[in-house]
Amino acid sequence: MKKTREKVLSWFLAAFLLFAVPTVAFQEARNDAATALDQLDNTRAVEPLIKALSDEESEVRQSAAISLGQLGDTRAVEPLIKVLSDEESEVRQSAAVALGQLGDTRAVEPLIKVLGDEESEVRQSAAYALGWMNDTRVASPLIKALGDENSDVRDYASSSLIRLKAIDPLIVALSEDDDEIRQRAAYALGWMNETRVVGPLINALSDRDRNVRFNSTYALSLLGDIQAVEPLIIVLSDEESEVREIAAYALGQLDDTRAIEPLIKALSDEESNVRQSAAISLGQFGDMRAVEPLIKALGEENDKVRQSAADSLTQLNAIDPLIEALSDENSKVRMMAAYALGKH
Repeated sequence: MKKTREKVLSWFLAAFLLFAVPTVAFQEARNDAATALDQLDNTRAVEPLIKALSDEESEVRQSAAISLGQLGDTRAVEPLIKVLSDEESEVRQSAAVALGQLGDTRAVEPLIKVLGDEESEVRQSAAYALGWMNDTRVASPLIKALGDENSDVRDYASSSLIRLKAIDPLIVALSEDDDEIRQRAAYALGWMNETRVVGPLINALSDRDRNVRFNSTYALSLLGDIQAVEPLIIVLSDEESEVREIAAYALGQLDDTRAIEPLIKALSDEESNVRQSAAISLGQFGDMRAVEPLIKALGEENDKVRQSAADSLTQLNAIDPLIEALSDENSKVRMMAAYALGKH
């Protein structure tokens, strides 16, 4: 009985602070009170919190919006939609997140509108919130948001499309004119774990934009489908070294021995980042054809390439070749062979 009485008194105290104290000096107390009403986990707090969305202080309005989202009561949906037009961006941002937590589709169109807000933080929150709406209307606006000028907005839109498993819209987006949209669409498709996305991603390996090619290559490494092996071998000749590097990595993830010889060739690439990636991947296969080229790579000028070659030789358990390498005329080879043997 005492515990119940204390809980009721706590609620009334929070409500009093929220509405009965008019001075600016108590602004922080009202802010804390809005949060306290949520922590009491009492549905009686919903109406006072809704009223607090009209408080003269933006910090109180923001706290009230946050708490209403956490309480999960759909009575707050319409009031929170109105707050999406608040003059303070922090309040609009909190209202958008709260609507996402509530997951009520009445908020879909208002949140889509907020994707055009002048403040990027508000657009981020709207993109996040739409990812929790099980509604076909959200995919197209989120695809458009993949081309937002702010990278965080693009990230949130991508994450939401992944969460919604919006496969068909993302495949279509690979043909958009906007490079940013194609880049994010390619990345998102890598997380879908669906065979039907492999073909469109393979086609995107020849995109005019290097970041689309990079993301498509990475996406194919995540999917692990061996349909991509031959196309990725071709990508080892891409004009951009970053794309060749991720292609070498991807081939190691797919673990298909058709990639051995092309990766050995990549150990001679003009760019060290590509050579390093090839050296790492060659250690993934357990194929002894890689041993001699990796021994040679121990004499590389680049420290990271030498280190990666040594690590791969350790993975391949190439003890005898490493012992022989201790007599190599190149001191760098001898040094790295000694290092690698110490890791067995």
